[in-house]
Amino acid sequence: MTEIEAWLLAEPHLSAAEVLARLTAKAPATFTSNQLRTVQRLVRTSRRKAALQFLDNGVAALAPMTSALLPFVHASRSVAAVAGNIVP
Repeated sequence: MTEIEAWLLAEPHLSAAEVLARLTAKAPATFTSNQLRTVQRLVRTSRRKAALQFLDNGVAALAPMTSALLPFVHASRSVAAVAGNIVP
């Protein structure tokens, strides 16, 4: 995990501009405001990676809960279908 990924994991609300400000504070000779677009791409890629990992792990974790709720989902769809056929 990169340092930037660690920052985003600890503080998911960080913007690319805030990440660049931290990088600039750590190494002003290396990072400048001209690199904002590059940092934006890096942050977007990191967030996409985190979201995909969450979905991969989250779906498996939610599967037992989802199957337990299926009878209620089917019942609500039936009620909605019947309610849709009522003429005012």
